Amino acid sequence: MRSGDVFWNPLTGEKAMVVESGEETGGARVVADFAVEEGGFVPGGEHVHDHCSERFEVSAGRIAFVCDGEERTLTAGESLTVEPGTWHRWWNAGESEVRIRATVEPALDIEAALLVFWGLCAEGHTNDEGRPGPLFGAILATAYRRELRFRPPPDAVQRLLFPPLAAVGRRRGLQATIDRYLDLETHPSAEAGRGSLPEKVMRRSG
Repeated sequence: MRSGDVFWNPLTGEKAMVVESGEETGGARVVADFAVEEGGFVPGGEHVHDHCSERFEVSAGRIAFVCDGEERTLTAGESLTVEPGTWHRWWNAGESEVRIRATVEPALDIEAALLVFWGLCAEGHTNDEGRPGPLFGAILATAYRRELRFRPPPDAVQRLLFPPLAAVGRRRGLQATIDRYLDLETHPSAEAGRGSLPEKVMRRSG
């Protein structure tokens, strides 16, 4: 990805525009201008980044975080750094869009992980909370384990069951869908070089 590329999640109301990509910083970091619409949330629930930190600087709106079981709400002018190994989740806690500058250090393949995850959400391969089905979920979890892990199922179960499940998914041709999400030209909710966030992306379920 490059500066000015934009992608969004129509299930969760998340939108991101790349300010500095992993490629442009030599893998040091990814910086994105990020927005979450009213009612928006992080897909998949509680998760952890074992090998990278996230810094959130809020410029508008209210966003709530739960980090290692402690809840905190940020408003404009406030910031929060989620250190590696910290279980967390977040949601828009206000009645308007929340806008954030988000920095991930080091970059790893976080951009690719989000492209795949948001693509699955956009095309209905997740439930209403953004959890992928078993085969897509196993492919995502094994390919991007460095970048993120989700709380359920337990990590020992993930290590044991996800690789064979991912292999089954690839044999059924699901890798072609994953590969399509990695190309901005074929991604269902991304636009190369757009340079601005879309106005409204969330589609209410039901």
